[in-house]
Amino acid sequence: MEKTKKLRNIIRLLNDYSKSVELGLNDDGSHDITITSSQEEAFNVKSVQDAEAFLLGYLMDCAMGKDGWLFIGVYPTGWSYSDKTNASSGDFKRLAFQYFDTLELKVYDDKDANKIELIKLLADKNVKMAGEYYQITSSGQKIKLGYGLVGASNE
Repeated sequence: MEKTKKLRNIIRLLNDYSKSVELGLNDDGSHDITITSSQEEAFNVKSVQDAEAFLLGYLMDCAMGKDGWLFIGVYPTGWSYSDKTNASSGDFKRLAFQYFDTLELKVYDDKDANKIELIKLLADKNVKMAGEYYQITSSGQKIKLGYGLVGASNE
């Protein structure tokens, strides 16, 4: 039930980008996804989890695209989620920050619920990557995500 709730939230957020999403269930258990805006696109995925991952990626592309609002900066200690449509003193407005060591998300500004909801969905995806190595520099330096969590192995 939690998975379908998350999927419904992603579909609702896509509506903010003038995307109409239909999700159909096939006899073989796969799902057809139809996304309509100025043109119709159709996709087929095997499970609710695949549909969630696909649509979250699609939503992220909308939010980070040329006309989107989201900027995700990679810093030595974590990801910074900023609103590139709202700048002051030459910097995008920082909405939240997620730390690499604990994968904790710190929200700075929760006035726009839809933006924060998307950031939380992306942060949740990052939490699932705990224990994996993530490249943080262009020279190839990597960090183990969640290295500060209780019980984390730091080998």
